[in-house]
Amino acid sequence: MTALKSGLIVGGRKLVTGLIAALLLIPVVTQADATSDGRELISKVSEKAGKAAWDGMATLVVHESQSRNTDSGKAQIELVHTMDIKGHGYRLEVSSAKGKQTYGWDGKQFWAVVDGKPGNEDQVKEAKRQISDAFYRFSLPFVLADKGSEISYEGKDTVNGAPTDVVKISYKGGPVDSYWKTEAAEEHEAKSEEHADHADTKDEAKSEEHADHDKMAEGHDHHAHVDNQVYFYHFDKDLHVVKIYFSHHGDDSYETFLFSDFTTVDGITREQTRKLIKEDGNDLYDTKFTKIEFSNDTDENLYQSPKQ
Repeated sequence: MTALKSGLIVGGRKLVTGLIAALLLIPVVTQADATSDGRELISKVSEKAGKAAWDGMATLVVHESQSRNTDSGKAQIELVHTMDIKGHGYRLEVSSAKGKQTYGWDGKQFWAVVDGKPGNEDQVKEAKRQISDAFYRFSLPFVLADKGSEISYEGKDTVNGAPTDVVKISYKGGPVDSYWKTEAAEEHEAKSEEHADHADTKDEAKSEEHADHDKMAEGHDHHAHVDNQVYFYHFDKDLHVVKIYFSHHGDDSYETFLFSDFTTVDGITREQTRKLIKEDGNDLYDTKFTKIEFSNDTDENLYQSPKQ
């Protein structure tokens, strides 16, 4: 009996030793690995989509036809985007049964013209919101590795039954916050950083107090982007962005973009259809891009407010 018990103990030890050895052979995936894998995939996606051609272009023009579901029924909206690819200007013309709005960014400030009249403060804020979102989405996937983002490869998933690779990108302050800094704002930021490097404890306290006031002021802008924006990008076998599952409200509510019908224009691959699905599963709108043009030229006058 004793010998049998002894044999079981020895056998158990051999089993445990073998299990430990097997576990040691399983690779441990670290956050650094996930970040490296995510960045590598994004680099491949950008290259495949035509990053070299994109960097050589100056202007993108897109005609968009949007069918939107509203509380009062279907609404048809026609949009024309004229975008300076480097972020120095943007013009967005929006036409619907309710009238016409023209929104702009001239490289220094946003502006709005609504039914032929200069826009008020809220309409200018709406111009910033719409242009910011449009600029970011039309710049995909080439801006996914921009600074200020945390990138992580999340593994495999499927979209409409087709396999995808998923990359999670988290933004502090939103993916578009750095695009629209004026020269004055950049100069102020540089001085603030220089001051922070040499500040004593008292000065640092004042800087923190100033930052708190800035945050309070931002809180009064209901169109301002908020912290903790999280995006999950799905790439298909052809390295197209086919889905974005995202929360840009700073909370746990998520919406979904679906992209399809890809085409290549001047060496740059773009989707021709896009659908936005709300968190409740209902479609908010379907979009078709009926015209996509790139140009090496730019016309700064297009981005100036006609009411200046």
